[in-house]
Amino acid sequence: SSSCYGGALTVQEATDDELTMRCVPGGDDCVPWQVVFRPNPSVDGELVMSVDPDSSVDYESEFEVPLTRTG
Repeated sequence: SSSCYGGALTVQEATDDELTMRCVPGGDDCVPWQVVFRPNPSVDGELVMSVDPDSSVDYESEFEVPLTRTG
């Protein structure tokens, strides 16, 4: 559900190598996520965002998104 892709994002831990955050979506049927930003080993200066929902259902699996710099 698209309502699960918005919500508060709070920092849990920050190191030189990664930033770990917690996302708590606003929808009643949504589960919280752990979101980690780390350097992309394939592209210097860019990041990868890993998302791991607190869920064991198949349609809410962990995923990664490479982020690209614009502007």
